[in-house]
Amino acid sequence: MEQISQVLDRYTRELQERRTSFRNLQRHNSTVKVLIENMGDVRFDALDWSVTRNYIRNRNAKPQTAARELHVLRAALHFCRKVGEIEWTPFIFDDAKPPARERWLTLNEIGRLLDACEDDFVKLWTRIALSTAARAEAILSLTTDRVHFEENIIDFRDPTIMGKHKPRSVIKMPSSLRPHLEEASRNSQSGYIVERNGKRVREIYSHFKKVAVSAGLDDVTPHIMRHTCAVHMVKNGVPIYEVSRYLGHKTVAITQSNYAKFAPDFMEKSSEVGSSLIA
Repeated sequence: MEQISQVLDRYTRELQERRTSFRNLQRHNSTVKVLIENMGDVRFDALDWSVTRNYIRNRNAKPQTAARELHVLRAALHFCRKVGEIEWTPFIFDDAKPPARERWLTLNEIGRLLDACEDDFVKLWTRIALSTAARAEAILSLTTDRVHFEENIIDFRDPTIMGKHKPRSVIKMPSSLRPHLEEASRNSQSGYIVERNGKRVREIYSHFKKVAVSAGLDDVTPHIMRHTCAVHMVKNGVPIYEVSRYLGHKTVAITQSNYAKFAPDFMEKSSEVGSSLIA
């Protein structure tokens, strides 16, 4: 194993064996294709800071996109090193962090979005996303046996996914969502909560985008539903720790760095002291 293409191929097979979700594997394969096209014939031990820096600068995409692609390469190198298939410890790649996501929906926009949903499965997915802050794939893979009506909880953890993956949470069932989940569970033919014509829905992006455009919200993507839920929780005084648990973040620090500014009392005392200095 010498070339980057071989490293990426080995890591892809590992993700397949882990039963990585369909959506995430699609995204991974798309990234790998770009990496191989641009640097697949490069020897992995020839990588250095200048190679990755030039990749970010010369890639015909946003710097953040190129950096995310290099994150996949880094993960592949670390995996191959860990299992003893290469004898090189990857260096710290040049990076480009994406800007913090600022877009979230107002209550009026949420109403417009739901009104624009003509297909029941899209409307159900959107309701779940807005009220639970779960990621798109976590919702699509939610089975009826993980919606516990007696205990009043939703368990987004998928026991079929092995290895590293985005953390998923167990949350209290939102009261307004409960009747929709009861109906979906009762009528499910596939065993999944979100289904279409009796079959599991594996992709929501294209369906959702049509609805968003129809509602005049062209810039809205499925992931913004998660962000919207988090923002409204913080704006309504939910403690950051609880929001973090709800989102399934690994640490409270992640939640705080993204959402603390939306709290009603954000830097209130600091602002008052600053104001007093020029009063």
